[in-house]
Amino acid sequence: MAPANESSWRAKLISFVSPSSIFDNFILAAIVLNSITIACVDYEHVDIKYQPSTDSSPRNFIIEKAEYVFTFIFACECILKCAAYGLWRGKQAYFRDGWNVLDFCIVVVSILGLLPNVPNFTMLRSFRVLRPLRSISKLPNLRRIVIGFINSLPELSNVLVLLLFILVGFALLGLTFWRGLFHSRCRLTPYPIKMPLDCRNAPDPCWDEFILDAVSHPEAYRCLSLENDDPQWLRDPQDCIWPIDDSDVRVCSVLEGGYHGCDEQVEFMAMNVSRTCGSNYINGQPRFITSHEPYGFPRMQNDVFHSEFNWGFTNFDDFGAAFLTSFQIVTMEGWSSIMYRTMDSWSSAPTVISYVALILIGSQLVLNIMLAVISNSLDDKEDRTKLTEDNMTDTDGETKTKRLKKTQSILIKRIQWIVASKAYDNAMLVVIVINTIILSCDHHGISTTFLHVLDAGNFFTTLVFCLDMVLCNLSLGLWEYWSSPATFFDGTIAIASAAELIVTRAAASGNGGKSVMSVFRSLRLVRLFKMIQSWKSLHSLLNTISRAAADVRSFGVLLHFDPVTGVHIDIQDPRYDSSDIPRHNFDDLPTALVT
Repeated sequence: MAPANESSWRAKLISFVSPSSIFDNFILAAIVLNSITIACVDYEHVDIKYQPSTDSSPRNFIIEKAEYVFTFIFACECILKCAAYGLWRGKQAYFRDGWNVLDFCIVVVSILGLLPNVPNFTMLRSFRVLRPLRSISKLPNLRRIVIGFINSLPELSNVLVLLLFILVGFALLGLTFWRGLFHSRCRLTPYPIKMPLDCRNAPDPCWDEFILDAVSHPEAYRCLSLENDDPQWLRDPQDCIWPIDDSDVRVCSVLEGGYHGCDEQVEFMAMNVSRTCGSNYINGQPRFITSHEPYGFPRMQNDVFHSEFNWGFTNFDDFGAAFLTSFQIVTMEGWSSIMYRTMDSWSSAPTVISYVALILIGSQLVLNIMLAVISNSLDDKEDRTKLTEDNMTDTDGETKTKRLKKTQSILIKRIQWIVASKAYDNAMLVVIVINTIILSCDHHGISTTFLHVLDAGNFFTTLVFCLDMVLCNLSLGLWEYWSSPATFFDGTIAIASAAELIVTRAAASGNGGKSVMSVFRSLRLVRLFKMIQSWKSLHSLLNTISRAAADVRSFGVLLHFDPVTGVHIDIQDPRYDSSDIPRHNFDDLPTALVT
């Protein structure tokens, strides 16, 4: 049995580190500040290992020193919680909570990253991007989302199996019908030509002369006296090439039915040249030897080694490449370009049907099923019951009768009866519709007579809204009226409309009145929201969206981890030159968020 004095100080320590305590709020503030400092690292100044340089950037110097402070704070938190709850014994022990284990691992990795002479120091520094994950254990809504996602993993496995089945099926379809088609390009000669012995590199000045002479006299450079599709090519790969028309970056159709052919002549080096559609492969086997001459990259890949062809990664030549291409199509990243490439080389109608079916089933349908599974795991029985009750409340509406105060005055009772009646609600709805029509009738070049008519209608609807506000204040009382969000909104619109009516008429008689009138007349647009207030189903939908906004905010905290991670990890790749930095990069946090 623990001594009394030990129990006393442990109880005080538990109270000190307990959730919702000042210490816990302090730790949450430290996590937020640490996340901000991580996001503010300046990667315009890096060392030879592409790590933030503290010598040339004062911002990085301050952030580097702050890392020691934050690591010390988080380490103290771990020590105090271990002392308060114990390490393992007891239900509240520190290591019996998975979130505490996550915090402990992050702290240990952070400490190792700050120690000198630690192997693989760069990798350990990258782990500091995990520190914002500590906020999960501090924010209940965020923790509920993460737990709900983890709980949905068993059900998501079934969805992933379905997606895997769809990807494998489409990959096999592509492997069957589209294998090797993406290598077909428009060639400048009717057949492959021999490589010269004295000019082996494309960047050399002699190369253009060789290509021009070969295009002008292809028979003199013919590689083999065989038809282009003769299987005899496969007996012995040749030291030959087949010049490509670089001005045409589309796939051509070797078979009948493709959308793009090479029938038209093109101008090449001031001469008209007839083209031929051909490939470096026959039945998936290479025609030519494996060599980096003359292009500086594999000779067999010169037909697809281009940004328009994703450098040869997206194709259906083998199952691995076909599966990767199918996955890219499902992500909808550049899927239309792959579809157009297939249409050019194969057949249009079946291609469109296949690709659109994959997008609808593999991308849209499966994605919505996954979201439904995750949403279902987030909605427990208590939340569903509460949501049902809220929806019933929104559907039925907060009738003004339930909020009417009991009063002994006969006049007040009459007003209450009028305001609570169905006829009064219908009359107000008609006025709202009339007000909406009046607002929609304003237009550029309006005549003076029609403007007076609209002003008269605006004056009438404003009086009605103000009268409605007065009647509701008398029936409900001032406190009840202005404390309810619904009636507070109605009252605000009525006051704004009255102010617009008074100010515009006062400004019309003075100099510069038009600018003031245009500003206050814009307040009329706020009346459109009264339509939402009276439209029960739309009002219910907006209330449901507003309730979901809390979870969306928590989920947004998770979303910022991805760009922050990209800033700290992807930056380790070689940087671009200052003249060709792409619009999508991870050099700083704002650009990473957009990317």
